[in-house]
Amino acid sequence: WSTLTQLEGIRVSNTSVSGTIPSSYGKLTRLAIFYAWGCGLKGTIPSSFSQLHKLQILDVNSNRLTGGIPVWLGQLKSLAQLRLSRNVFGGSIPGTLGRLTGLQVLELNSNGLTGSIPESFGDLHELKELNLYNNRLRGTLPDSLSQL
Repeated sequence: WSTLTQLEGIRVSNTSVSGTIPSSYGKLTRLAIFYAWGCGLKGTIPSSFSQLHKLQILDVNSNRLTGGIPVWLGQLKSLAQLRLSRNVFGGSIPGTLGRLTGLQVLELNSNGLTGSIPESFGDLHELKELNLYNNRLRGTLPDSLSQL
């Protein structure tokens, strides 16, 4: 796969592929779409994905991905859709996601996320859909969300 340098989309959703997401996919620098929902994937989102600066859609809903939501996702400025729901992610929601000013859809629901909703989410002015339900979030709703 890493030799397919012109590849712009990977769609393997709702299939029987399994295992982990290969870190070599981070070399696919033209990748704009990665759909892999409902596959039974496990492990973490590879840190090599931090090099995918053209990535617009990252959809890994309904898998068995673990660990924390990577802080470096906030560097992927082209992201319009970030769909990480129905996995086993834990820890707090990184405030760096507030840097994704073009983000339109953010799905983090049905994980094991803790802590509060980052105040930086008020900077997501293009956001149309925010799903955080079925987590263990606490605190108050940030005032900044009223700016969306």
